[in-house]
Amino acid sequence: SCKVAENQAALYRLSGDLNPLHLDPAAAKRGGFDRPILHGLCTYGIAARSLVNGPLDGDVSRLKKFKARFSSVVYPGDTLTTEGWKTDEGYIIQARTETAVVLSNAMAIVE
Repeated sequence: SCKVAENQAALYRLSGDLNPLHLDPAAAKRGGFDRPILHGLCTYGIAARSLVNGPLDGDVSRLKKFKARFSSVVYPGDTLTTEGWKTDEGYIIQARTETAVVLSNAMAIVE
């Protein structure tokens, strides 16, 4: 599990994503969210990092492909839990917060 920092969305803004859904409470409300949401790329990265630092023992070169479906939002401050099930080719991955599965139908191909 990883607690997402409250300021994580502001940090991800440095990547060049200026979408106001991630920082502006009024824009988030117009988009149908209670408050600003975390960037999907950040959610994806946290899940991939959990896989690399867990069953891949920190060896990122073993991760050959990672694909996923964003199934719900993550808010800064949420705790993100990544779970995986081993297959012949790699892992089936799911990430969830306390209230929802946020990354589903994920597959990691590993060596």
